[in-house]
Amino acid sequence: MFLVIIAYALFLFTRWMIIRWFHDIRECKTKIVPWFRGHNVEANSIRFIMEGNIDILLNALISILYIKNTKSLGAKF
Repeated sequence: MFLVIIAYALFLFTRWMIIRWFHDIRECKTKIVPWFRGHNVEANSIRFIMEGNIDILLNALISILYIKNTKSLGAKF
């Protein structure tokens, strides 16, 4: 998840630079700049992080319930 956060920050910086540098060029104004302005990477990133946290939570709850029911950590430990 840390790598996703770093990639998201790099994408935001890249998007800011492209919108700032290429907003006056006619060819880029119609194709590249609208894509970077309209791309919804924020919602996708937040969804990925939330689903990852829910997955970790469910795995931890299953482990806690298993330990509580069996009263042991298993043969590995």
